[in-house]
Amino acid sequence: MYEDESPQEADIEELGPSDAERQEAEEAMTTLREMGVDLLTDEAEAEDAGGFTLGEMEKLVTAMQKIERLGPENPFVRRQWARQSGNYTLIGDTVSTLPAGYYDLSVDQAGNVFFVPLRPRTEKLLRFPDAATDKIVSEIETFWTREKVFQKFGLPFKRGILLYGPPGSGKTCTLQLLARDVVDRGGIVIIYQPELFKVAYRQLRNIQPETPVVVLMEDIDATLERHNESTVLNTLDGTDTIHKTVFVATTNYPEKLGERIVNRPSRFDRRLFVDDPSDVARRMYLEELVRGHKLPRGITVDMMVRDTKGMSLAHVKELFVLSVVIGAPYKEALENLIEMHFEKPISANDRDKYGSLKAREGQYI
Repeated sequence: MYEDESPQEADIEELGPSDAERQEAEEAMTTLREMGVDLLTDEAEAEDAGGFTLGEMEKLVTAMQKIERLGPENPFVRRQWARQSGNYTLIGDTVSTLPAGYYDLSVDQAGNVFFVPLRPRTEKLLRFPDAATDKIVSEIETFWTREKVFQKFGLPFKRGILLYGPPGSGKTCTLQLLARDVVDRGGIVIIYQPELFKVAYRQLRNIQPETPVVVLMEDIDATLERHNESTVLNTLDGTDTIHKTVFVATTNYPEKLGERIVNRPSRFDRRLFVDDPSDVARRMYLEELVRGHKLPRGITVDMMVRDTKGMSLAHVKELFVLSVVIGAPYKEALENLIEMHFEKPISANDRDKYGSLKAREGQYI
């Protein structure tokens, strides 16, 4: 201990967190998990997931504390009654319409369904001019303008789109482009939850009968495996009146879907294959990544476009990250991707015929 250091200060430095403080921290973590809060250590990953950074949370708490000081004038104070079947229950502040945006669905222990706002990041989405994505986005943009024509022929104003293709081909990007378009029109995007959708959609239509809606059904094959197929089919068939709504589903495995899904117009009117990105699309994507920066010596956009033919945008991104951002040799990064794309690692291939481990240690697979 230094002469100018008091025994008390030295003890404090050596002690660290007490058992009680550790217990409080563990209880805090448990509380957050019970609230459905996912904690991510990577700030960029948290932002991509539509979450709040620690700095944003601190600003939120500070702002709420300032509002709390208003007392009775606090706009969040419960001051209204809801009336149903002659009975009254206390509720919070109300709004006349749901704000345009993205919503997930949830339910509380009492069975009340909630629209939960999401914060997707769609500002950097690219729309490739020669892709299936552009075709379907243009078609739905036209659909929104044809309501009177549907009415003229007595047809329900709804559409169903099924997108299928290899992983990473751009199906999710297509969903996001369609969703962004409807939000720009003042509409609502709903993440499909089979058990909750019927009630939530009725509630929405009771208050907002003319709001355009896009329902996202990503990985519909997995949804059908986890839930009753008839529930999903009833949604698509419009057991309840479906109006001014587009259902958009995706799958990597169309062979897992029965004829009642893949060959039934009015459920899914359009079935579209989304292929791996073209040369034009890969070039647009890479040029957007490079914009405002210089590539390392010996690496060009032309090279990366040429060398990733037949690969997904996920592969293109990894080639960029590994060779440009991390700085691995370009040849090594490309070989890694080619092997990943064309060969599947199988544990049976780990050893040679004599039972010895193959010389693969340190190699990318």
